[in-house]
Amino acid sequence: MRSPSFPLSARGILRKGLLNLALAFMAGLLRPATAATIVEYPIPTNGSLPGGITPGPDGNLWFTEGIGNKIGRITPSGQITEFALSSPDSGPSDITTGPDGALWFTEGNNERIGRITTAGMITEFPLPIPGTRPFEIETGPDGALWFTEFTSSRIGRITTGGVVTEFPISSPAFGITRGPDNFLWFTQNTASRVGKISTDGNVTEYPLSPGAAPREITAGPDGNLWVAENTAPGEPGRVGRITTSGALGEFAQNVGSPFGIVTGPDGNLWFSDSDGQTIKRMTPGGEVTTYPVPTPNSSPNILTVGPDGNIWFTEFNGNKIGKLIPTWELKEVAVGQDGRTRQLWVNPNGQMQVKLTDTQGNLLAQSPAFGPFYSPANDPVNGRRWRAKSISVGPDGNSRVVWQRGDEGVEVWIVGPYGNLISKTSGGPF
Repeated sequence: MRSPSFPLSARGILRKGLLNLALAFMAGLLRPATAATIVEYPIPTNGSLPGGITPGPDGNLWFTEGIGNKIGRITPSGQITEFALSSPDSGPSDITTGPDGALWFTEGNNERIGRITTAGMITEFPLPIPGTRPFEIETGPDGALWFTEFTSSRIGRITTGGVVTEFPISSPAFGITRGPDNFLWFTQNTASRVGKISTDGNVTEYPLSPGAAPREITAGPDGNLWVAENTAPGEPGRVGRITTSGALGEFAQNVGSPFGIVTGPDGNLWFSDSDGQTIKRMTPGGEVTTYPVPTPNSSPNILTVGPDGNIWFTEFNGNKIGKLIPTWELKEVAVGQDGRTRQLWVNPNGQMQVKLTDTQGNLLAQSPAFGPFYSPANDPVNGRRWRAKSISVGPDGNSRVVWQRGDEGVEVWIVGPYGNLISKTSGGPF
């Protein structure tokens, strides 16, 4: 994460109480952490080789176990339940939430697409053409599931009723994601290309740099597609940025060996460095911050954003599920007529918290963590995130917290001195 900073002008700091801020630092209350926290949860089945992971419609996360031959479910607090597949050695690889409220996954070894309800009921659909090895899967804008075929040159589509259609492409595909243009974008690992396919099957492909060996792909916060380029052995890895019209830009500094990649709720790109045993965060401008995974040789793999706003990932060799909790930072302070300080804390997830300290910097009370919030419809995929921007104190001793969504929309919350939410305007989705 970037170096801790407190974005107040000199005039603003003086106006809002430099003395209280200094006292709070001396009391140790405002220590800005310089690294996120990573928590790991061991998978009960030894050597399961976890692969894909996705947030489910039930508020949990769901993942595949390639060797364990199971689908796993983990709660945000870390409780794991496993569901065995009926077919031996099916090789489940990737998983996503479908439009029908079930989880859909690929079975590479027995060439099937699987479906599991949140209650654990499993249905499997065989693919019509042998030799496909379905690999990654994504829900499309047409209400169907789209998947890559790792050993054939086709992109597959399956309806929620199990009807399969396959479309030819120039070389085998690896990762797949829904783009901001409502095309399905995919990577072609062996050919160092990315491609896009419309819901009616029209395909366009774009070359990357030679040896790019792209793995995962995600829709970025800037309207572009971002690609983890694992590259050939001995060559530095890269993170690629490609516009919806195919223009390519690449970042190579301090990226290691990128594999999985996802857009975080903080508006940055998060990716796994599978060889460096780290999770990395990259701003759209290319600034990289590194977070080491505690377990040695864990091979962090696929990432997703959980319902709690944290970054979740699978550890392929570590046989664990990891959770990266971004650090909270002090956004702004305000001093009331009572001499006590109200602190506005935020984290990259889009959450906020208000803390109350006395004139000596001692913590008196704090609110719950609020957020993240999105609109429209509080949708973290298609909505825009609200952020807490500023705090002030009224003559009644209550805090006014201003939320804003991008450059538009303002919501004001009134928070009592002891962290209780008193009222709010109707400008946001809260």
